[in-house]
Amino acid sequence: MLVCITEYRGSDYRLVADIKPTSDTHSEVIFRFNGDMNMVTRMLAQKPIHTLLNSLAELLEKQF
Repeated sequence: MLVCITEYRGSDYRLVADIKPTSDTHSEVIFRFNGDMNMVTRMLAQKPIHTLLNSLAELLEKQF
């Protein structure tokens, strides 16, 4: 498990990558983002966060 924690304006944000081997040459990665946001911020941030996590997943697939 890889965990990245940051604080912004008094709120904690956490990005967790659960990495589980599925065979000798493959792994499964599940990204989870946890953050305490109000409804407006959540609505504004949801798409960029989703895009970021998808980009990370694509980069992992290309690298390994």
